[in-house]
Amino acid sequence: MISFSPYKRCSMLHVRHLPYLALGRPCYSATIICIRSVLITSSTSLVSTYLATMAPLSILLLFAVLVIGTTQGYVAYNFIPRYRGSKYMVSKNAEPFDLAKMNGRCKGSGGYLLQLDSYREYRYVKYELALLRERRLVYTGITDLGSEGRFYNYNDKKPAAYLRWRRRQPDNWRGYEHCVNLTYYGLNDIGCDGNALYICEIPV
Repeated sequence: MISFSPYKRCSMLHVRHLPYLALGRPCYSATIICIRSVLITSSTSLVSTYLATMAPLSILLLFAVLVIGTTQGYVAYNFIPRYRGSKYMVSKNAEPFDLAKMNGRCKGSGGYLLQLDSYREYRYVKYELALLRERRLVYTGITDLGSEGRFYNYNDKKPAAYLRWRRRQPDNWRGYEHCVNLTYYGLNDIGCDGNALYICEIPV
């Protein structure tokens, strides 16, 4: 059994014994045991000191991460491969939509809410969403807030470059549908407060 009092364990060794190490005397094994005991005890002491000083800090950091994650929310995304000059990511969890808030999240990742520039981009994103088997509402960054019937990109306020509507859309049902979601059958105008996903476009 290894003692945690190395100096008591080593008391049988004296300085005069050390020369015998070269001669292979029995004192050699006793010296090795002593050295090992000192090293193990020193290591144990270091670990104990580390735990005593770092454990509280680690717990504090973990608590801070949990608090930040709870207050700010963690957003998980599905990623769509790059197409020409952009890549895309779709939120995994549905939540109440807010144009400014979701566009801010996209900006935090270096992009903005999706704004379609061409039929090819529309078709690519639509098919990629189908591959994800995503059948929930997916908001884009296209809107006509403040300019009924004139759709523009929320991020840069420029007129929407490409719009391919579903049949009989847009209809501004009940006069409050001012945002646009992307479906497999085309774009659809919808209220800006639905519980849905959203898609970010990130220039690369």
